[in-house]
Amino acid sequence: MLRAPVRQTTGFRFWSPDRQQVFQVRLDGFLFSRLTPYTEWEQWQPEARRSGDRYCSVVRPRSVVRIAVRYVNRVSIGADRVEPEDYF
Repeated sequence: MLRAPVRQTTGFRFWSPDRQQVFQVRLDGFLFSRLTPYTEWEQWQPEARRSGDRYCSVVRPRSVVRIAVRYVNRVSIGADRVEPEDYF
């Protein structure tokens, strides 16, 4: 007899009201993301810290294995002819 795969919830995703930030939580970690349009780190770092502190107070992990920051850079070029030195 064939059985359908069992779907399990592996975590939850919480969006800010403006949908510019998302906080994803799982038992083995959490992720805080700031979406476009990107702003300066100082503007959203307090919310990232607050989210991480809240995660730790609820889940109470024994240790921290990894902390990472990832920046996604995109350069929009609107001209037919481009000189790299105009952008970099």
